[in-house]
Amino acid sequence: MRIAQVTSLQESVPPVDKNGLEFVVHFLTEGLIARGHEVTLFGTGDSKTSARLHVLWPTAVSRDLFGSKMDGAYFSRWSHEAAYLRSNEFDLIHTHDVCGMFWALLQSPLVVTVHSPVERVIPPYKKHFPRRYWPYMGNLENKLRDTYLVFISESQRRHYPKGRHHFVVHN
Repeated sequence: MRIAQVTSLQESVPPVDKNGLEFVVHFLTEGLIARGHEVTLFGTGDSKTSARLHVLWPTAVSRDLFGSKMDGAYFSRWSHEAAYLRSNEFDLIHTHDVCGMFWALLQSPLVVTVHSPVERVIPPYKKHFPRRYWPYMGNLENKLRDTYLVFISESQRRHYPKGRHHFVVHN
């Protein structure tokens, strides 16, 4: 299986001097490769991996003088956009950051692992828009409901609207 692993670029994979979701990405990526899968990691140039590395920034943004001054969401969107533009090359895209603006456009299966507290990562986005715009958001909302979401605790899962493909895998 051809799998894309997508990170936010905030840290290298694995991270340096930190615990974090990038360790999960690292161990998962290496395990998939050991099982014979072709994995492409969308990450930073200082990542150490057996996967094909699609470098999007020279170092972890958190340790980069220029990058650390910018909003991390820009880097996350950039990383996701790069993977989504190559989606025809993958049987599955696995992202570790909730960056859903383009999910509705993807043809390939998508798995999203939610590592952070849900209320911080997935705000009720409709509250940011006047009600007259809500009908235009239906496609995104349906895609969110149908996306394969992996939570790392039951507590996270309870805070998110029920979906057909929502699972808990404890760290």
